Amino acid sequence: MWKDAIEILQKEWGVLSSAPWAFAISSVVVFSVAFTAIKWRYDGIVENLRERLETMKERLTAKDTQLDEYRERLHLVPASGSEFSRLTHAELKQRTLKLVDDLRK
Repeated sequence: MWKDAIEILQKEWGVLSSAPWAFAISSVVVFSVAFTAIKWRYDGIVENLRERLETMKERLTAKDTQLDEYRERLHLVPASGSEFSRLTHAELKQRTLKLVDDLRK
């Protein structure tokens, strides 16, 4: 392959040396078009993988919810729990700080 390319360049060297700017400009245009096509394809693949990842995250969340429901049905965990068991960490912190303020008063 490289040998053929070198032979072609040797045969056409007279033409290339007589019009170097035309060769340079056409090379830049060809490389730009190739780069744009490759970037477009790569971006499409990345976007497809991101969508698949998001779908998998949604499926995992749904399976976690389903697993929690099954645990409640099998009485492996309490169905209702305490009022604090379903709060987020920020909400628990807020309630704790409120309790401390009430105790200090």
